[in-house]
Amino acid sequence: MKRFLLPVLLCCLFACKKDQQPDPVDTPPVEEPVKDTTTRITVWDATLWSKSNPKGLPVEGATVELYATQQDYVIKKPALTATTDKNGIASFAGKKEGEYFIVAYKDKKTNIWKDKLGRTKISDTLFQSFQSTIDPDRPKQINAAPGDFMFRDLNDDFKADSNDVTTAPFFKVTINNNIPVAANTLIGYPVNHEGAPLNTMDEVNAAFAILAQEIGDTHLGFVMLDGVLSDESDGKIVGVEDDIASDWNRIDHFLIFSSNKVIRRLWNEHYASILKINKLLVNVDRITPGYTEVRTQLYGFRALIYLDLLKYFGELPLVKGTFIPEDIYRSSLEVVRDYINQDILKSFYNTWTVTAQNPWYGTVAASFMLRARLYMEASDNTGVFYMTESGWNYYEMFGLSDFSQIFVSPAGSEIIWAISPTLKSPFKEYFVKEGQTVNFFPVIRKTETYLIRALAYFRYGPWGLMKEEGMGIIADRSGRTIGPINTQEDAVRELGKLYTEEFYREGFRYRFLHLTRQAEKVLAPKGYQSYNELMPVPDSILMKYPFISQNPGYK
Repeated sequence: MKRFLLPVLLCCLFACKKDQQPDPVDTPPVEEPVKDTTTRITVWDATLWSKSNPKGLPVEGATVELYATQQDYVIKKPALTATTDKNGIASFAGKKEGEYFIVAYKDKKTNIWKDKLGRTKISDTLFQSFQSTIDPDRPKQINAAPGDFMFRDLNDDFKADSNDVTTAPFFKVTINNNIPVAANTLIGYPVNHEGAPLNTMDEVNAAFAILAQEIGDTHLGFVMLDGVLSDESDGKIVGVEDDIASDWNRIDHFLIFSSNKVIRRLWNEHYASILKINKLLVNVDRITPGYTEVRTQLYGFRALIYLDLLKYFGELPLVKGTFIPEDIYRSSLEVVRDYINQDILKSFYNTWTVTAQNPWYGTVAASFMLRARLYMEASDNTGVFYMTESGWNYYEMFGLSDFSQIFVSPAGSEIIWAISPTLKSPFKEYFVKEGQTVNFFPVIRKTETYLIRALAYFRYGPWGLMKEEGMGIIADRSGRTIGPINTQEDAVRELGKLYTEEFYREGFRYRFLHLTRQAEKVLAPKGYQSYNELMPVPDSILMKYPFISQNPGYK
């Protein structure tokens, strides 16, 4: 009996365990993933375009406004507003569904470029190469450069211009709270390569005041170049970096190559200023069509720049727009001179005296002397006579300054045109005049009218008039004596002495040696060769602009 009882009990025990249910375990409920329905608009700064950044770069801190209607934009009533984050993204989550017009801006950069009637051009892409700007298969867009907006030809006349406008804003985005939406918009200027448009003449004058000093500083670099190239050099250039000093020293010994940093800087700075002048002229034409004094000043400054470049590089690429096209080439001397002459004819018109407000302005007398310099470079002696006579008629009311006072103040009666009121390194250390106080450097001073006239008589004759109409007046002022002038050798000797004494390191000596055909004889000990009359075009320019050629003698 006991033998059967144990198995029964075991079966009952196991049966009971099998019937028992395990205690329930608490498990978290499975959550549905959050659905992303955010509308994200990426704002690209098109002014930061490059070949590796075809849209520009995403911009942080831009404002994005969404308008339900175009009329809401007119009354400035945005339905939604957001600011872009560090990735350039403006986010709109959980907003009212619908179609919205996109307006984006930061500072003066925007995706709307309104005309006077509030209409806008349309673009959502940029020119990516110079070839694309001249592509015959797309509408012609004047003054377009790589990185500029490629505007749509809305009226189908195969031109993208001011007639291709529509009601603003134009581009739209649709917010859908069931799906995420991504959109892009580009902001920039109407012409990106021209920078922010100026809206008032006060803004123009402020920009010109800065630019004038930049031009004046580079002009002093050309003055130094003349002296270092000539026999006025003592081989010492201080106040510059070691590598720049080395390149100045190479110029002094005529070891001049297209990679020379001094030559490259002078070329690049002057051409950068030409572009800035051209951009200011575009703004002036838009703000105040017709005569304005600042416009005539801009023409005069551009003439000065091209004259500097002409004297030391010869044939030049003429930049007539607000960027330098890749297919630009060097124009002939005749064409360059005519272009400069046209600028001078439009320069400093009706500016008879300068004011304390704009002391860097040129005057009518400065335009006479710019043309006299131009005519001297062209061997037009008759033109030199005419321009200096015009200058004398203007200056009848003035006398020459005391020799020791010439460089004391730009307001002195000797001064025709002074841009920079002070001197900076390295020119400050270079321009030392024995026995004279030097506080500034003039672009043009009255003494030049006499000596350039004497130089024209040297080349044209008669030599006797050199002393009577120019040299004698200058010599009397400084207590110098002029020897007899009976032969051409007498004339060049006495004129050279006066130029050296009067215009030491003022940027005339090197050109004087060439204009009087003495350069090879005087400069041969320094290593001068005939092709050194002109400087090499910088190698960086030759690589960037394949149609620009090098001056003979340079590799």
